[in-house]
Amino acid sequence: MSVLRRSSRLLAKSVIDATMRGATGDSGATTSKARIIGPKRVDGRVPLKKQRASASGVKGSPIKANAAAPTAANIVEIKAVTTTSTAIISAPISTQGTDFIETAKQHLSRTDPRLGEFIARCPKACTLISPRGKSGSCFEALAKSIIYQQISGLAARAIYAKFLRLFDLDLPKAIVVSVDPNDDWGEQSTAPRFPTPSQVLSMSIDTLRSAGLSLRKAEYILELAQQFNSGNLSDVSLSSMSDEQVSRTLTSIRGIGQWTVDMFLMFHLHRPNVLPTLDLAVKKAMCQHFGVPYGKNTPKHAELVELAKVWEPYRSVAAWYMWQLLDTVTL
Repeated sequence: MSVLRRSSRLLAKSVIDATMRGATGDSGATTSKARIIGPKRVDGRVPLKKQRASASGVKGSPIKANAAAPTAANIVEIKAVTTTSTAIISAPISTQGTDFIETAKQHLSRTDPRLGEFIARCPKACTLISPRGKSGSCFEALAKSIIYQQISGLAARAIYAKFLRLFDLDLPKAIVVSVDPNDDWGEQSTAPRFPTPSQVLSMSIDTLRSAGLSLRKAEYILELAQQFNSGNLSDVSLSSMSDEQVSRTLTSIRGIGQWTVDMFLMFHLHRPNVLPTLDLAVKKAMCQHFGVPYGKNTPKHAELVELAKVWEPYRSVAAWYMWQLLDTVTL
């Protein structure tokens, strides 16, 4: 079954479930009768997959969710939701208005009542729509991600400060206490200036390494600078690409993997439907949330994508709440 057909099927289920709740006076709040606890329900209903598996003698997968077929009365509404979802997926959060996060939260609460229950009690406000890194430069965001890769936040901040000073750029005091590489520079009104790609290319590898960068990271940043300086990459071109195109383009550059691309899509391009399956915290939280066993190499990417279909087209917002869930509950 194609991705489009699977998405339509999940959307159909979301509409039908919402319609049923509306008919019984359910406003979307979680109740003991309808609360989802992973692949099972507490209302005694047997998922369709397990019914079919029992009939055939084959054990069903606990990962794959099942959706009821749409009824004739829901067809028009399902088509409208599908069209709206496509538009949401293709547009950055920042262009969808200040009510976007509230709309996403309401949708997630309807399609995943258990997540809705957590959203209602989460003490933090979702910050995905907040601008990250006030300079707005894609080159800065990607170069900074490379600097911060695979080292502690304290070490990364020190190296980042030395890197900027190679170009006679000073950091605001806020960076000294900042932990998040995607932060908005605390209370400062402006972010520090960042070197242009041509300025970075004027530096030798040895000079870049003097800031504390490893040989590989220095090479990666120079290669990234070359891509932007030559015009192969630009803020305009990256912003106009689909999520898949951004992923293919950036992962072809040394030093940029899928995790870095996912963070770039979520926090810099503000894309609403990103699922960072390589992020261990998101994976652990999803396993806890859906009741799926967590292992070093499991569940696989495809299984996490299947679980997260209920969150579309707001997977970025749901992933943000997965980070909060892990901070709240110890695994």
